[in-house]
Amino acid sequence: MYTKFELQVGMRSLKIPLTQVPKGLATLTITDSLDRPITERLFFAHYDNAEKINITTDKPVYGIREKVDLSLKLQDFDETTVVSVAVVQDNRIDQGKMKDIESYTYLNNELNNIPINTKGSTYKDKKYLEQLLLIKGWRRYNWQELANTQTADTAKTHQNLLFLGAVTKSKKPLTKSVAVGAMGDDRIKLVSTEENGTFDFNNSELYTASGKKMFFFLNNNTDPSYRFTVANQLVETSERIAKLPRLEEKLPTLTLVDNSDLFIKSTEKAIRLKEVVISEKVKPKGGFGPNSCGDYVCPYGILNCQNHYGDPKNTQPIKGKTYKSNGQTMTYNGCNVSDESIFFKTEGIHIHKEFYADTYKDPLEPAYFSTIFWNYSLILDKDKPANLSFYTSDIVGKFRVVVQGISQNQVLYSEKFFEVKRK
Repeated sequence: MYTKFELQVGMRSLKIPLTQVPKGLATLTITDSLDRPITERLFFAHYDNAEKINITTDKPVYGIREKVDLSLKLQDFDETTVVSVAVVQDNRIDQGKMKDIESYTYLNNELNNIPINTKGSTYKDKKYLEQLLLIKGWRRYNWQELANTQTADTAKTHQNLLFLGAVTKSKKPLTKSVAVGAMGDDRIKLVSTEENGTFDFNNSELYTASGKKMFFFLNNNTDPSYRFTVANQLVETSERIAKLPRLEEKLPTLTLVDNSDLFIKSTEKAIRLKEVVISEKVKPKGGFGPNSCGDYVCPYGILNCQNHYGDPKNTQPIKGKTYKSNGQTMTYNGCNVSDESIFFKTEGIHIHKEFYADTYKDPLEPAYFSTIFWNYSLILDKDKPANLSFYTSDIVGKFRVVVQGISQNQVLYSEKFFEVKRK
């Protein structure tokens, strides 16, 4: 938007309609008669830090392994919203790494290297946001470069990273399309390749459950000259970025009042010596870790236990043996992948990992879980609240409920705290 006006000596008030300006950061720049910038100011259009999601719990303090009833309701907001809900131990959250969806969308995405706000969300702290816009509003102009600037110099282009698979014969591209079988769970899916043998992983038929491997094969094929290859630009780019030097190390501000907070209190004791027990490790019949299909048994005899994913004590399940799984007893039918000369194993694309809200009815199994609830896709309707329930673990202390999501026109973020104590 560009408008001409005459500015005389002294103060002058201007009213600028923002009906066509979307919510977020905007820039007001004043230029002279030769279109040279004189001054500039950043402001936030349609700023509103009022809570749009009301989070309530049935009580503020709970005991260990006690049921929590949580209610979420939209207030003064008429758009249907899709949100994620996480309930985590508060002191496990690194404030320097946490980015809520409002601050990231409206601020971090537009302004780089924002200082850490130790009080919480940058977006909801109005005074902090005002100071941030004042110091981030300055620009440096090079007149020679500005005169030669073209649209292509400032236009941003985005390209998605690809995850591609390919079938070759004798190390050469194919000349006609073939059907590729994909097995990542309990059923086999077929995907047709392009004429040169390539196929895209961004296909719903190639999704597999978290922790499961993906296997490719050519049906009714015994020709050893056929080979599978996978090019994952996601992994390649992540490894390249990890090797780049960090230009700026953000250090959070120390919030201690004095050095007394660094000393052990009189009611606490430091562990100086601790007994170490060395025992012989007997290799189980199936071996440690998951099998080629990604199935495993946790130390408490539960098949594919979500609470012990990646535990080094997990063992491989034995075909025909009975295990507990999701509160039920089932017989393991074994892993269907037996000949890896025919099957090509890869990671594939993992769909969301299901979070099972444990009731912790087994008193023998410890429940030291810092995340006690997570839901990746919950729909909030303006007419009725969403009611959730879960159980606290054996960890005591302060817990935080984090709710963030998107509506048709904006993003939303809200949080709530409750405490867990031993009875």
